[in-house]
Amino acid sequence: MNSELNAKSELQPSFPGYSMKERDRRWALARKLMDDEGLDGLLVTGQANRGAPNVAPDVYLSNDRAGGWLVFPREGEPILLSWSGLHLICQAVESKRGMTPWIRPDHHWLGRDAAMVKKAFEATGLMSTRVGVIGLEAAGPRQESFLSHSAWESVSAALPNVKFVHVWRRLARMMLVKSQEEIEVIRHCADAGEKMSEAFVAAARPGMTEADVYAQAMAAAFIGGANSAALIIQSGPDNPAWGFPDWLVRPVRSRTLDRGDIVQSELFPTYGLMETQQQVCVSLGRMHPVHQKAAEVAREAYDVGPGKDARRDHLRGSRRRHDRCC
Repeated sequence: MNSELNAKSELQPSFPGYSMKERDRRWALARKLMDDEGLDGLLVTGQANRGAPNVAPDVYLSNDRAGGWLVFPREGEPILLSWSGLHLICQAVESKRGMTPWIRPDHHWLGRDAAMVKKAFEATGLMSTRVGVIGLEAAGPRQESFLSHSAWESVSAALPNVKFVHVWRRLARMMLVKSQEEIEVIRHCADAGEKMSEAFVAAARPGMTEADVYAQAMAAAFIGGANSAALIIQSGPDNPAWGFPDWLVRPVRSRTLDRGDIVQSELFPTYGLMETQQQVCVSLGRMHPVHQKAAEVAREAYDVGPGKDARRDHLRGSRRRHDRCC
């Protein structure tokens, strides 16, 4: 194990979090959406395997584990329907340790199906109203919805007098504007990504396997208090592939790195369910001139930065020189 990873984390000494003020800000956005669209409430759905807020609106409004369905009235407090009783137990334990939940315990219910949705609508006075639904429209990089066809049929049948209106895209645009608390969380996540990148570069050496490098980068995220579900790694002297390596797809041995390889990765650290991404490219030995020129153009882009027309013209000139070279 890299000795650096055993040392105390060099990430920010205080881990930024979300206050009740942040909760109130987000809930105010949800209620503004209701006011603007003439809605009496929202039904916000999420997926258990999706945690990043850009594809998990339930997390955005509950600050809890992904995969809940949130019944959010314009007046009163929302009710969170969780798919696992363990989520309620976790909330109880975390509250005992000093965490203040955004959804109070008596509004955090077990059961995420049409019957429980109906019960929550009855409790919040939404049985014959106009309600915005979040979860039916395409969302995220794969353009999938959060609700299955069968689940939506069951919910619709249980609430025949409710007029549902699609409002996900409007809420998504509101979520793009980040508060100062969210920016601090994202910065912390980016710090974790930098540590992952440093560990990746340090581990990428001839004789190491892709799995060795993968493990070092992932460990750097965890030691820093961040999370990472996976990362992309591809290697070889002339490998144009992208995505997870074959040893994460089928039962085969992880590739051993060799001199002349280009080792590339995409990192996905998360902190507080905010995600940043980093691209890492390591050359083992002498680079091919094409790779060298591409690296120089990328370096120029970092040095020049975004901004004025003169800077953009400079980068266009670099790309033209790269095209002639390659």
